[in-house]
Amino acid sequence: MTMNEAKDTVSLKKPDNGWAWGILIVFLIFIALIILTVKIATVDYPVEMDNHFRQDYHYVDANINELQLMSEEFDAQGLKLHFPEQLKLGENSFSFLLQNSSGEPVRDASLHLLVTREATTQDDIDAGLLVYRNGIYHAEPVELSQPGIWILNVEVKLAELSIIRKSHLTIPFSKDFKSPQTRRVNARARKASLEK
Repeated sequence: MTMNEAKDTVSLKKPDNGWAWGILIVFLIFIALIILTVKIATVDYPVEMDNHFRQDYHYVDANINELQLMSEEFDAQGLKLHFPEQLKLGENSFSFLLQNSSGEPVRDASLHLLVTREATTQDDIDAGLLVYRNGIYHAEPVELSQPGIWILNVEVKLAELSIIRKSHLTIPFSKDFKSPQTRRVNARARKASLEK
């Protein structure tokens, strides 16, 4: 047997493993992509709190009927919460009026204020419990440093009821109220406040 014939017989006996390596590489890439997806979903972008009910989404989904029934009961009792009407850059002092069906102030409620933005909890400012003085609930001053739409989210606890009321307010981007950007932001804020 010559040297060339010996090499040919060795190459015949040893199969080409290219497909096996290709399948292994694809499988490893697939596993790496699954790990990357789980990391991004759980660590980089965790589930945020629901801005309307101030609970996580799982709690809201499980208890949405009870939350809506409490809100309907609040409205059926004729209770009304009056919000401030404007915001400004810098320090803002908030006062809220809670009235019963006959228009008298409600004294025995507990109000908690959260100032937030839509679809994120990154800019949340927890103003804490409001203090009742002279028929009005007052919050500690809150510093707002960015223009745009802000949401005043008030949790009202009264007897067995615990509801959330919110109002969308806008800090204009400039003093020029005729600019297209300011008009768009104001229009979105008006639309959002009508949908509540």
